[in-house]
Amino acid sequence: MNDNASTDGLLAEAARAVRPYLSELVGGEATQIDTEIASLLESARTGTDVTEALSARLEWPAALRDWVAAFLDLGGPVDVVRPALRSYYPLPGARQESLARRFACPEGDYVWYSVGMARRPPECPTHNLRLVPVDAPG
Repeated sequence: MNDNASTDGLLAEAARAVRPYLSELVGGEATQIDTEIASLLESARTGTDVTEALSARLEWPAALRDWVAAFLDLGGPVDVVRPALRSYYPLPGARQESLARRFACPEGDYVWYSVGMARRPPECPTHNLRLVPVDAPG
């Protein structure tokens, strides 16, 4: 994964966003990987540069790496961005703004995206806090 400064924020956003998908992506490893990601994001929040460690954690297993790559390419989770774009698909590599609504943990380590308001956002599994709507990745 790319470690440059322009990607650092997106990499952290991908790490926050992948957490709700871990069970689906990595099965039995989900709890361990989620704990590692949450710990790295907490360290980043306190000022530690975790870019390399976060990038390395998101590289394996392959399903996790592929999900993160698609997130970085599309600017949001594939299952949220693609339906929101309907039949319009940009050229490969052209980053698109997500039309989805973004909800985040007030502590900043977990995000959840929703296209519609039919589903209630989950609680943050780290802090057991209600996710709140936010405008842009942070």
